Amino acid sequence: MVSQMKARSSSVILSLLLSPLLKADPAYKVRTEFPGVNDRVHAIAVDETRGVVYIGGEFTMVGGVVRNRVAAFSMETGAVLPWDPGTNGPVFVLHVDGETLYVGGDFTEFGGVSRNHAAATDSTGSVLAWNPNADARITAMDVTDSAVFLSGYFSTIGGVVRTRFANVQKTSGAPLSWTPSGSSNAVTFARSGSSLFIGGPFQTINGSGRQRLAALSTGGTLLSWSPGANNAVSKLLHDGRKIYVAGAFNVIGGTNQSYLAAFSPNSEEILPWNPEPDDSVSTLAKAGGRIYLGGSFTTVKSQPRFGLAVTDPNANLLAWNPPADGDVEIMAVSEGTVYIGGSFTSVGGIDRQGFAAIYDPAILPKPRVKVAGKKRLETDRKILTLRGKSFNSTRVEARTTPHKFRLAKGVGSWVFRARLKSGRNRIQIRSANVVDATSIPSLVVATRR
Repeated sequence: MVSQMKARSSSVILSLLLSPLLKADPAYKVRTEFPGVNDRVHAIAVDETRGVVYIGGEFTMVGGVVRNRVAAFSMETGAVLPWDPGTNGPVFVLHVDGETLYVGGDFTEFGGVSRNHAAATDSTGSVLAWNPNADARITAMDVTDSAVFLSGYFSTIGGVVRTRFANVQKTSGAPLSWTPSGSSNAVTFARSGSSLFIGGPFQTINGSGRQRLAALSTGGTLLSWSPGANNAVSKLLHDGRKIYVAGAFNVIGGTNQSYLAAFSPNSEEILPWNPEPDDSVSTLAKAGGRIYLGGSFTTVKSQPRFGLAVTDPNANLLAWNPPADGDVEIMAVSEGTVYIGGSFTSVGGIDRQGFAAIYDPAILPKPRVKVAGKKRLETDRKILTLRGKSFNSTRVEARTTPHKFRLAKGVGSWVFRARLKSGRNRIQIRSANVVDATSIPSLVVATRR
C-alpha cells in the first residue's frame, strides 16, 4: 500500500511539473524515431564503429516488430535493424568488443543454438563458437584483450567448478585460471589496469569479509580495497581517476551517505561527491565531464528529478531533466544521445516503454557551416548563388539582412540563391542541429553594381 501511494504521489507531482518543463526552452529532446519495447530493458551496448545500439532484456516486441529479448537499432535513424538472433530467456548483460557482441543472461538458447546463459554473435546475427556453458544466470561481464570475465549464480563453467566468478577464453569460452569465489554474485564490474572492482550482493570473497564492494586482481588475488556498503550496490563507474558507486545503501565506507558515493581506486576514504538523491540509483554513465544518474529517485540536490539527472564532477546539479515515470535501470551515452532502459512507460511526457533515446544538447557536437568562394564580391547579377558545406547539422539557413532566415537546399553540401538589391548586401548563413542549436553565422558581403 505504501509503495502504491508513493507511486501515485510521484505520478501527480510529475504531471504538475511536466507542463512547465515542456513549455520552457528544452534542455533535452526525446528522439522519437527510436521506438519503445513491450517489456523491461536490462542491458544496453553501443557499437560506435558500426553505428549500432544493442539492447537486451525481457521484451518480445520492439516498435511492433518481433524481437525476442535482444534487438539492434541504427544510431543515426533509430530504425530497428534486421539483426535478430533472439533468446528464450532474459538478457542481463551486453558487451561490444570489436566485431563481437557478448551476451549474458538466463537463457538456454540463443539464435536457435544451444547456449547456456552466455553467447556471442557478430554484426550479422550469426552465433559464434564462444560457449562458456554456465550452469546458471550471468549477471556481470567485462572483456579485456585476453579474456572475458564473468559473474553470476553459476557454480560451473564448461563443466569446471567456478563459484560465482570466472574468466574464459575470448574465442572458445573455455574456462581460464581466474578462480575467485563469492558468497554471492557481482552485478557490476569496473576495471582499472590489472584491478577489477566488483559490486553486488556478496558479503564474502575468497572467504574474506567484503560487504558488497571488493577488488580483485585479474590474476585472481583478493585486494585490500574494501570500503563496504550496508545495502545493494548496483553500478560501479571508473573514469580513470575515481570509482563512482551507485545502489540502495545509506552507509558506505563507514559514512552515512545514501545511494551514491565516490572513491579513489587506491583508498577506502569516501570522496566529497554527493548529489543527494532521495532514493536508490541503479545506473551511471559519464560523458563530456557530465555524470548521468538513473534510478528510482524523485529529487536530486532537493530539486525535482524523476529517475534521470546529470551532475558535474563536483556534484552540482545540471539542467538536463527528462522525467521518466518509472525506474531507469541501465544507460549508455554516445555522440550526444543518452540511451536508457528500465520499467518506465514514458519519458518527458512521450510514450516510450522500456527504452528511450534522449539528446543532451550540452554534449552534442557543435554545428558548423562553411561558405565556398569569396566573402566579399561585386556583381551585376540580381541573383547570387552561394554554396558550401555544413557539419553536425540538420539544416542550413540563410538571409539577406534584415530579412528572415530561409532554408537552403541541402545540408552537408548546401546551395542558397540570394536575391540582391542594388548596392551593398549582407548575407548571413548558419546551420542548426537537431536541438536547434545554431552555428556561428558566416557573412558574405555582395555589392550589386
